[in-house]
Amino acid sequence: MVDEMADYEVGYKKPPIATIWQKGQSGNPSGRPPKSKTNQELNPGKILQSIDNEELVITVDGERKSMRTGEIHFRQLFAKANKGDLTAARLVAKMAAIYFGPEAEGPSETRFTVVPDRKDKRARKPKRRRAKPTQEQASAGVMFRKVAKDKVQIEVGGKRVKISYWDAYVRQVYTMALNKKTTAARLLEQMRRQFPGDLLPGDPIYFLISEDDAKL
Repeated sequence: MVDEMADYEVGYKKPPIATIWQKGQSGNPSGRPPKSKTNQELNPGKILQSIDNEELVITVDGERKSMRTGEIHFRQLFAKANKGDLTAARLVAKMAAIYFGPEAEGPSETRFTVVPDRKDKRARKPKRRRAKPTQEQASAGVMFRKVAKDKVQIEVGGKRVKISYWDAYVRQVYTMALNKKTTAARLLEQMRRQFPGDLLPGDPIYFLISEDDAKL
């Protein structure tokens, strides 16, 4: 062994014998260190979803309410469109085509609510108050539809009425189209194709019948 070490020349790809790992010996006995969170792959979608679901306290009709950031964003967009902003109106129409569709979010979760049996009239001990559960995240589609259904007060035919944001939005687009705004007219036609509603009957077909047949 001494003779071998004497003939061994340290150089390129020839480290000192004392530093060479022996056969069967691991160079990293503690194993591979866990990945640091800062080194994990960036997920832009999850970051956006997280911000969408952050809660802020805002004032709505003089009342302070806690609301998700995504809902606030959609409310502001509807408000701009309902004031005649065509850029906002086109953006709402594009969002509606996506968020009103079934592919706007993943499959719904099945949940069960335990309802006490009403037949049992025996006195029950007062229930302890449970801690308020942490609010789960909601998809952008859920928030968009929630805002679209929310009520807003507008003037229709000289009267103040409360209708949904979506109803108010469509009425505003219609008003702009009637005011000869071509962009609004195209937007209205686009929405007719995207949301056809119920299939209504076509032109009536007339038949000539006698009075006697009409009494049948």
